[in-house]
Amino acid sequence: MKRLSALFALTSFFLFSCEEEQLPILTEEPLPPLYDTTYVNTTPSAGQDKIVLFEEFTGVRCPTCPNGHIAIKNMQSNFPGRIVAIGIHDSSEFNLATPFLGEENFNTLWGRSIFTVITKPNGIPYGIADRLNGSNTTSQWEANATQQMGQTTLANAEAKILNYDPAIREIRFEVKFEITSDINLPLFFSTVITEDSLIGKQEYTSAPGGFVEDYVHFHVLRDMPHFKVNLNPQNEPAATKGRVFLRQYAYILPENWKAENCRLIAYIHKDVEILQAVEIHIQ
Repeated sequence: MKRLSALFALTSFFLFSCEEEQLPILTEEPLPPLYDTTYVNTTPSAGQDKIVLFEEFTGVRCPTCPNGHIAIKNMQSNFPGRIVAIGIHDSSEFNLATPFLGEENFNTLWGRSIFTVITKPNGIPYGIADRLNGSNTTSQWEANATQQMGQTTLANAEAKILNYDPAIREIRFEVKFEITSDINLPLFFSTVITEDSLIGKQEYTSAPGGFVEDYVHFHVLRDMPHFKVNLNPQNEPAATKGRVFLRQYAYILPENWKAENCRLIAYIHKDVEILQAVEIHIQ
């Protein structure tokens, strides 16, 4: 069930460190369901307010990336509950995400997987709303997000934690997606685990000396139990209004993650475009 199954050294990417750093190997198979069903809701639910998934590509050696962190904080303050943020550190693609010697490594290789869906940006910081509106200019991010907020919700997304067993660090969770307008396309879903309040050194143009030694990082992507899993292969069953997809899973949190700071994100999407997202605290 646990997908961070092994570690390997990425010496060629860590140009600034004198010792090897490690990233989790990505498994090809998504987390298998404990329960999987689909049915038609005879009284379809009303569409939810559009929640925007905002993916932020960032790095600890990027001196302007804290401007992106501030932009997201302001966006979430201005539009409470309407923006789900994911901070993606990926040194395999951006050297500015390379961790400092002796500091925790926030990198995963999921950024590389996401680049199979969206076009890789020229550099960081980079933010993209619903995988449609992206920019390296942090002052543009809120406008991109609000544009997506104005879209009609074609699907609802819900998630819940069914149980958390601290003894074995297992969470059992449920994701539920309901189609609110006929969509004649195959659909996909993904799930993400993020963690807040991670402390580490951060390069920052505006800081004295150009660094913050105890910088606090939020919404850091830790793992993706599911990446672009097909809900209805070959459009079967058809994604018509009222169709519900419900699945339950179990996942083991690694020992070094603080459950009280972790969140589960789930989103339903087309091949590229995010239709709806949901975010809940794990504990």
